[in-house]
Amino acid sequence: MVKTYPVSDFGKEIKKRLIDIDMTQMDLARKMNVSAPYVGEILRGTRTSENARRRVCEAVGLDYDQLMKQLEERGA
Repeated sequence: MVKTYPVSDFGKEIKKRLIDIDMTQMDLARKMNVSAPYVGEILRGTRTSENARRRVCEAVGLDYDQLMKQLEERGA
């Protein structure tokens, strides 16, 4: 049985982007030079530091400020 974990709204947007650019979470972790579990914590929302989220956005080519504004407007 595969364990699933809840994903934050930020994490959902990043996962969509990963699909769009044909990148896995493992690829993202390698690109950021961090562990895969660390990336998972960011996407689940258990690590909420702005710096970590900014690094993720940079690694996948998203504008952090714009993404956060969109999430705020949706009430996420």
